[in-house]
Amino acid sequence: MRGNNWQGRRGFYAASTGNSAFDDWKAGEIARLEEERRKLQDAHREFSDFLNNVRRAKDREEFERFMNERRNRPADGGSNQGPAV
Repeated sequence: MRGNNWQGRRGFYAASTGNSAFDDWKAGEIARLEEERRKLQDAHREFSDFLNNVRRAKDREEFERFMNERRNRPADGGSNQGPAV
């Protein structure tokens, strides 16, 4: 068994052992693990969305702070221009 690619190895898990009780248990365990994998993927997506929202909020806050400072700085008579050439 390589890696965590359950779906790519489905044929391996579908092979019957000849013991119906074991095969039923195995099928149930695989279904349970696949449900857990889906839950982890959902949690990962939700956390990524959360982080993106936090980053956007931080960017917005930094931008608003910049704009407020820019708006509130005193006029300096054009000293922001580079030196005359």
